Amino acid sequence: MKRVLIAAMLFGGVVVSTAASADEFPPGEMHDVVATACTACHVGAQVTAQHKTSEQWAETVSQMISNGAQVKDSDFDKVVAYLTQNFGPVGQ
Repeated sequence: MKRVLIAAMLFGGVVVSTAASADEFPPGEMHDVVATACTACHVGAQVTAQHKTSEQWAETVSQMISNGAQVKDSDFDKVVAYLTQNFGPVGQ
């Protein structure tokens, strides 16, 4: 019984942690796609702390897709635009 309780607490923490990470992304058309794809492997802050150009985000998204991120080809440009708009270079 003790093992089941510990497992439930650990699993529950992962679910809460993922939901909290997804909330770190600003609202927008691609929020759900980006939050889901990124937080499958990373905490939200690992993404939101970065500030890249559109070209850099395109490279990053391509690399993440090759690593298994679930982003449809038809969403690629929109995902890059969302990331650039919200996490582009500082001061631009």
